[in-house]
Amino acid sequence: MQKQKIITIIFIGFLIAFSARIEAQEFGKFTRADAEYNEYLPDKSVSAVVLYDIGKSRFQRNEDAFYGFELVFERITRIKVLSEEGIAWANVEIPIYQEGSDAEMVYDLEAYTYNYVNGTWYPTPLDNNTSYDEKIDEYWYARKFKMPDVKVGSIIEVRYQVLSQYIFNLRDWEFQREIPTLYSKYEVKMIPFFEYTYLLQGRRSFDYENSYIEIGIPRKFGIVTYKELVHEYAMSDVPPFKNEIYSSSRNDLITKIDFQLSKMNKVDGSSMDYLVTWPKIVKDLGKHQKFGKYLRKSEKSASKILNSDHQLPESSRDKFDYILHYVKENYTWNKFDGIYITKSVSNLTSEKTGNVADINLFTVGMLKAAGIEAFPVVSSTRGHGTIKYEYPYVSFFNYVVIAALIDGEYILADATEAMNSNNQLPPRCNNNKGLLIYDGDVKWLELEGDNSSQLDISMSIAINNSIVEAHVIEKAYEYEALLYRNKYSEDKEIVLSSLNEKEYEVKIASIDIKNYSNIEEPYVLEYDVEFSEAIKGDKIVISPFLNEVIDFNPFTERSRKNPIDMIHPIIRNYETVITIPDGYELESLPDQYEMSNSRADIFYTHQQIGNQVLVSFSYHFKQAIYSAKDYDKLKFYYNDIVRKGKDKIVLVKK
Repeated sequence: MQKQKIITIIFIGFLIAFSARIEAQEFGKFTRADAEYNEYLPDKSVSAVVLYDIGKSRFQRNEDAFYGFELVFERITRIKVLSEEGIAWANVEIPIYQEGSDAEMVYDLEAYTYNYVNGTWYPTPLDNNTSYDEKIDEYWYARKFKMPDVKVGSIIEVRYQVLSQYIFNLRDWEFQREIPTLYSKYEVKMIPFFEYTYLLQGRRSFDYENSYIEIGIPRKFGIVTYKELVHEYAMSDVPPFKNEIYSSSRNDLITKIDFQLSKMNKVDGSSMDYLVTWPKIVKDLGKHQKFGKYLRKSEKSASKILNSDHQLPESSRDKFDYILHYVKENYTWNKFDGIYITKSVSNLTSEKTGNVADINLFTVGMLKAAGIEAFPVVSSTRGHGTIKYEYPYVSFFNYVVIAALIDGEYILADATEAMNSNNQLPPRCNNNKGLLIYDGDVKWLELEGDNSSQLDISMSIAINNSIVEAHVIEKAYEYEALLYRNKYSEDKEIVLSSLNEKEYEVKIASIDIKNYSNIEEPYVLEYDVEFSEAIKGDKIVISPFLNEVIDFNPFTERSRKNPIDMIHPIIRNYETVITIPDGYELESLPDQYEMSNSRADIFYTHQQIGNQVLVSFSYHFKQAIYSAKDYDKLKFYYNDIVRKGKDKIVLVKK
C-alpha cells in the first residue's frame, strides 16, 4: 500500500511538472526534448502523439451581434509524427457553423511544419491559399488544409481563432483523439448574461479543474457591472481512442465536454430559459416555420397531388405502401441530415430533391392527406450519437423519420432510402428511441426494430472432367437485402469484380440478379463457379461453402469495455449439396456441431443420401446489442464459426 502511494505521488508530480512545461511553451518555440521524443512508451506502435492541445472560449462585445456579444474560440495544437502512418495527421480540419449566408469566420490561422536537422528546427509555413471549405451538412462546413513537408519526426503546429455570432454554439472540447494526447486543456470565460450546462463524457472527472473570477477592471454592459468567471478543465496523458468493431457512435464514446445554452439573463432583470422540457420541445417543433408549419403546407399540397393524379388503394396499409413508393420513385435525398426543412413545398415538388426533413415531412403530409394517421419522429442517427433523455436538448436530434399508425400499430419508415423496405428504417436510424411530434403527451418510439440481417446461400457442387463446378444462389433479406441492392444494383460487372476478389472463376453470362426493384422481396443473386485446385492426386478436397463463410474473427482485442453493437441481429444460413462423381467415395467428413443459448445459435450438420452429401451450416446472433461482459463469449463463438467454415470434405477414388 505504501509503495502504491509513493507511485501515485510521483505520477501526480510528473503531471504537474509536465503541465507546467506545456503552459510555459510558446507557439513556434521548441526544446531538445521535443526533438528527442520519438516514441510513446505505453504503446510503441502509436503513429503520432498530441504534445499539447489548448483551447479557449470567451465573449466579446459586438453591438450588431445577438444581445450585443459574440463568441471567440482560440486553439493551439502541437502534434509529433512518429511513423509513416502518422503523416496522415498532416490533414487538418476546422469545423465552421453556418445558417443561410451567415457563417462563423476563421481568422489568424497560422500553421507550420517543423523539421529538426543538425540541431536546428526548420519551419515550413502553410500556404493559406491551399485551404478550402467542404460542406458536411446543412449547418456545418469544414475548413480543410494539408500541412506541407511532413515526414517522420516532424512537428505540426496549428493556431487559429473562430469568430461566431451563434451564442448557443459555445464550442465543445474533445480531450481524446485517435492518437495519445499528453496534455489537453480547455478554458472558458463566462459572463453573467449567458448560462450553460455541460456534460462530461468518457471520464468521471478531470485531472485538473478550477474556477475563479478574473482579476482586473470590471466591465460594464448596460447597467450591469461584471467580471468574467473563468473555468479551466484539463487532462493529461489521455490514451488514444480506439474505434472498436461493432461500436456505437464515436460521439458516444470519446472523452469530451459538451456545452448547452440553458439560460439568457437580460440587463433589465428578466431571463429566458433555453434548457426547456420535452413537452415544450414537442410543442415548439409543432409550431416551427421549418417543421410543423411546413408539414401542414405539405398536407395541403399533397391533397391536390393525390386528387388530380392518383387512384389510391382502399386499405390503409396499401395506401401507405403506395405513397412510400411514389415518394421514393419521384424524390431524391441529397444525403444531408437535419430536422428542419431547407426549401418550400413548391420548390421541393419542382426540384424533386431535398434533405431528410424536406422529404420525410412531405411524406408525412401525403400520408395525412390520404387519411392515414401519420406523424414525424425526430431522432439521432448512429453517427450523430445517443440521445440523453435526462437532458431535453434539441441539438441531440439530426434526423426525421415517419411514423404511420395502421391497425393500431406504428409503422416506422424513411422515404429517403429508395432500396429499403417501406416498413423498415435504414441501419443509420437504428439508434435507441425517437421523439414523436404530435399534440399530446411526450411519446418515445423504439427505433431499433426486430428486423435482421439475413443471408441464405445454397450451393450445388459437382465434379466434371477434373473441374469442380458450383451453382450458387444468394438470397438477401431485410437489412442484408438493402446492403446488396446498394452495393450491386443490377450491375453484373460490379458483381463479377466482387466475386473475383473471392478468387472465384465466374463467367459473367452465368450471373443472374432478381428482385432488385421489388424491395419487399429478397434480393437474389445467382452465378456459376469453376475451380480445379480441389483435385489432388486421387483425392478431391472440397470446402463445402467455398469462400462464403467469414474467415476471420472480428474480435481481436483481449478485452472490451464498451458494449458490442451489431445494429441488428445477424442470421447466416449455408446449405450445400455435393454430388459424388462415379469412381469416388466419401473418405472424411467434418465433425458435426451444435450450440444454442439466449445469445446465439450455431449448427453444423451433414448426411449422405446415395451419391450426394448434404451439408448445412448456420449461425444466428440473436441480439442487436450485447454487453461488454459478453465479449469473451462472442469471441469464442466467432472462433468456432471461422473454424467450421474452413472444414473440408474429402472424396477419394475407390
